[in-house]
Amino acid sequence: MHDNFLSGEISSNLIANWTQLVSLQLQNNSFNGIIPLEIGRLTNLDILFLYINNFFRSIPPKVGNLKFLTQLDFSMNKITGSIPSTVGNLTLLRVFHLFENKLTGIIPPEIGNMTSLENIDFNTNQLHGALPDTISRLENLNYIAVFTNKLSGELPEDLGANMLLIDIGIANNSFSGVLPPKLCGGFSLQHLTTTGNNFTGPLPDCLRNCSKLQQVRLEGNHFSGDISKAFGVHPSLVYIDLDENEFSGHLSPMWGECKNLTYLHIAENRISGEIPVELGSLAKLQDLSLSSNELKGRIPTELGNLSSKMFKLNLSGNPLTGKMPPSIGNLSGLQILDLSRNGLSGSITAEIGKCVGLLQLSLSSNNLSGIIPFELGNLVQLQSLLDLSNNSLSGAFPQGLNKLTKLQKLNVSHNKLSGGISFTFSSMFSLQSADFSYNDLSGPVPTFRQADMEVIVENSGLCGDAQGLASCNSNPAGGRKSNKVRIAVITSIVAVVLL
Repeated sequence: MHDNFLSGEISSNLIANWTQLVSLQLQNNSFNGIIPLEIGRLTNLDILFLYINNFFRSIPPKVGNLKFLTQLDFSMNKITGSIPSTVGNLTLLRVFHLFENKLTGIIPPEIGNMTSLENIDFNTNQLHGALPDTISRLENLNYIAVFTNKLSGELPEDLGANMLLIDIGIANNSFSGVLPPKLCGGFSLQHLTTTGNNFTGPLPDCLRNCSKLQQVRLEGNHFSGDISKAFGVHPSLVYIDLDENEFSGHLSPMWGECKNLTYLHIAENRISGEIPVELGSLAKLQDLSLSSNELKGRIPTELGNLSSKMFKLNLSGNPLTGKMPPSIGNLSGLQILDLSRNGLSGSITAEIGKCVGLLQLSLSSNNLSGIIPFELGNLVQLQSLLDLSNNSLSGAFPQGLNKLTKLQKLNVSHNKLSGGISFTFSSMFSLQSADFSYNDLSGPVPTFRQADMEVIVENSGLCGDAQGLASCNSNPAGGRKSNKVRIAVITSIVAVVLL
C-alpha cells in the first residue's frame, strides 16, 4: 500500500483485525489523523513504516508492545508530543526514525535498553534536554542524527567508547563542553557534524587516527587547541569545515596528503604561520577558505597547480605579503577570488585576466600599486562584485572595463586613479552601485540607465548635472577651476524610453 495516493484516516477496526501482520508499510501516501491506538495489537510486526504522510498528535505508548519490530519509521509527518518511554521495550529494533516531525520533550533514557539499535534519526524536531547517558550502552549503534533540535548539555563522556560509530550528526543544537575522548574510539568514523553548538576545548586525540573520515563539519563552535595536532593523514576525507572556532597553531603540510579533499575551510580562527605549499598538490580541491586568520608570508605559487575545477579561493583578512602570484591565472574555473585585507604589494597580475569564469573579485585593502591591467576587461562574467578599493592604484581606467556589462557592484575608492570615467562605464547597464571616491578623477559623471551611482568626497574636476557637482560647462574658457566634491552625491536613475 506504499507509494500511492491513498488518503484519509486509518480505521482502528481495520488495524485491530490485522494481528498476524509481519510488515505494515503505508509510507509515501497522504494518510492523516492519529496513529490508531490499536496498532499496539500488531505484536508480530517486524517492519512498521508510516513515513511521508500527514499523521498528527502523539506516538501511542502501546507501540512498545511491538517487541518483534526491527524497523520503525514515522518520519516526515506532523507528529507532536514526546517519545514514549515504552520504546525501551523494543529490544530488537535496529532502525528508529522519527525525523522531521514536531516532537517535544526529552529523549527518554529508556532508549539505552534498545540494545539492537544501529540507526537513530530524530533530526529536525523540537526535542530538548541532554542526550541521555544510557545511549552509550548501544554497542551496535553506528548512526545517530539528532541535529536541528533544542538539545543541550554535555555529551555522555563515554559516547563512542564501546561502539563503532560511523556517522554522528548533532548540529544546530545547544550542546556544550568538550567532545568525548573516545568518540571515534573504534576508528570507523566517517561523518562528524557538530555545526552551530557551543562546544569548547581541543578535539579528541582519536580523531587524528580516523583514517576513514570523509566529512567533518565543526564550524560555528568554540573549539580550540593546536590545529596541527588535531588531524593527521585522512586519505578518504572529501569535505572539512572548521570555520568560526578558536583553533591556533600552524597548518600542517600533511593536509597535502588528503588527496580526495574537495572542500577545505579553516576561516575565522587564530591560525598562524605560512600557507603550506603542499596545498597545491590537492588535485581535487574546489573550495579553499583560510580567511580571517593570522597567516603570514607569501601566497604560494603552487596554489596555481590546483584543479581547473577550483571555483572559490578566499585568503582574505590575513597579514599575507608579497606579490600576487601570476600562477593564479591557471585557475581558469575560479568564480570567487578574495584576497582582500592583506598586505599584498606590487601590481595586479595581468594573468588574472585568464580567470574568465570569475563572478566576484575582491583585492581591496592591500598595498597594490600600478595601473589597473586592461586584462580585467576579459572577465566578462563578473557580476556580483569588483572591489579594488583601498590600494595605491594609479593611472586611468583601461577602456576594456566597459565590457563588464554584467557587473552589479564596483568599488575603486581610496586609490590614486586619474582621468575620466564617462566613456569607460557608460555601457555598464547592470551596475547598481559604484564608488569612485578619494581619487583624482575629473570630467563628466556618466548617467546610468539601470542604476544609481555614488560619487563620494575627494575627487577633483568631476562635473555633471547632479546636485553638488559643478556644471561641465561652468568653467571660464581662460582657465580651469578645481572642483573638489566634499559631499556625497547620488545620481538618480534616468529612464531611457524609446517610443
